[in-house]
Amino acid sequence: MKHRVATAVVAALALLTPAIAACDAGDEGCTLQYFTANVRVVDGAGEGVEGATVAAENLDNGRTATTTTFADGTTTGIGEVLGRGTVRLVASLGGATSEPVDMHWDKSGCHIVPREDEVVLTLGE
Repeated sequence: MKHRVATAVVAALALLTPAIAACDAGDEGCTLQYFTANVRVVDGAGEGVEGATVAAENLDNGRTATTTTFADGTTTGIGEVLGRGTVRLVASLGGATSEPVDMHWDKSGCHIVPREDEVVLTLGE
């Protein structure tokens, strides 16, 4: 019974975090690091916006994620679990919404990493 439970837990982790599963499978050069995008939400004056919702959708595979910004307007909640391809980001807070911004994720070893160093979403545009 313990073996079945352990197998189920490993299978669930593999579904939730492909990067960790690849590392556990012994891919050479793999680390247990999880890559996230540097996303910042700002207002019209360029100040960081706390509590904004950032929605992400991978346009190639349909995976989605939603996260909230910290006090400085940043978030690390958009990660490689979305998979490789083009990911569209939109920020919102109250009635204000940003224009969509596309970012790109590429395969690098056993990880999926963002091509852009930072994405800035401006509310109220």
